[in-house]
Amino acid sequence: MKISASIYSAKAASLSALLKELDNHGVNLLHVDCNDDLHVFSDIAQINQLSSTPVDLHIISSTPEKYFEAIAVANPSQVSFQYENFTAPVQFPSNRNYKIGLAITSATSIDVFESYQSQCDYILLMTTTPGKSGGTFDKNTFLRIREFQKRFPTIPIQVDG
Repeated sequence: MKISASIYSAKAASLSALLKELDNHGVNLLHVDCNDDLHVFSDIAQINQLSSTPVDLHIISSTPEKYFEAIAVANPSQVSFQYENFTAPVQFPSNRNYKIGLAITSATSIDVFESYQSQCDYILLMTTTPGKSGGTFDKNTFLRIREFQKRFPTIPIQVDG
């Protein structure tokens, strides 16, 4: 199991203080939500200067393609794209040095993963509202994990919430 800690959940701490604390606790990844806002990439640049912990980026946008260039420059370890925000099918970059995941909410069938399976390295099952801290964990996620494992046994599963 790996732990990815959200950098936007601790609103009282400065980014540098938060990174120092998270690094001291030994988190595996630093989770950054991008709610259709290019400004998060300046935060990622600062993270890359202050910490060696890899970045776990979550893009929540109806036009994820507009982030592909910024993602390549930011050099995250992994990027998940929120399926429910897509307005059309997305073709993810194939020439990349980061992992790609498809993020889906509890209300979305895992069937949607099938059309993205060849492009994705993992799935991210959301248990709360994407991009908002403090939600309630959806216990049905445990059933969804089992169902996904049966259908896609070689695809890693991540859980957010």
